Amino acid sequence: MTRPRVGDFAWPTGLFDAKGNPDKLDSAKIRHRDIWDLAWMAGRGVKLAPELVGAKLHNYRIKDYPTLLGAAITRLPEIVASREFKDQRTRFIDASTVARTLAVDGYTKYLATSVAGLFSEMQQALDQPLQESMTARQSSPSPAAQQTKTAGLKSKVKQKQKPRP
Repeated sequence: MTRPRVGDFAWPTGLFDAKGNPDKLDSAKIRHRDIWDLAWMAGRGVKLAPELVGAKLHNYRIKDYPTLLGAAITRLPEIVASREFKDQRTRFIDASTVARTLAVDGYTKYLATSVAGLFSEMQQALDQPLQESMTARQSSPSPAAQQTKTAGLKSKVKQKQKPRP
């Protein structure tokens, strides 16, 4: 059985205003439910789908996403420990779930840690193509060396094509 994969998650862009400053904890742009859902999915073994996230980044033309992820990881503990987070979640979660989760010491740390883990995994996935391209550039010959090699091959081909007397 194939497990579902995370392709859309609490966009760190929602944690900041239009000028790039952190939004207040009571901002409607901070998607508390996404944070909750991501922790729930991570706890059930759902895997991150970096290619889906990458497609969204491209479609929405989101710039400097790695920096946004880093800032989101830093802010997660503050957000999930906030009164605003607890108030919003308790409005939508039944009392028995609240008793097993938000009312338990350490649960907000679990939320922050599990979602930060997904965000960190996404950071690594974003870094991977950069590392691969840097490795490829380092292992491939320079353009001048490539031209010299190509010219040498062309010369050998021409020599083989000359008729012999």
